[in-house]
Amino acid sequence: MLPWLVTNPLLNIIQVYKPPFFLAYLKLVCRWEALGQAKVVLQVKSEEELLMLQGAAMSLSLTAKVVHDAGRTQITAGSATVLGIGPGPKSMIDQITGTLKLY
Repeated sequence: MLPWLVTNPLLNIIQVYKPPFFLAYLKLVCRWEALGQAKVVLQVKSEEELLMLQGAAMSLSLTAKVVHDAGRTQITAGSATVLGIGPGPKSMIDQITGTLKLY
């Protein structure tokens, strides 16, 4: 099993869910923040799959940001480790992540 993960609906990282998409999904972001900022961690098999999911999310106008590891632990610096997707309607995010297994 490889360390690549996908989070859904999004990461708790300002640059992922704030501008430029923040205004388009203002109500969703406010609701997500008010309800505890839930995240779902899912598994993919490769970095290639992670990048394909990013492209698919972006094609639906969803925010999709790959996070690269800083290398302060066992993961090599610069490795793509996480994809944050969202904010967006659950139905749209499920189109991208619906077949993935929980990590």
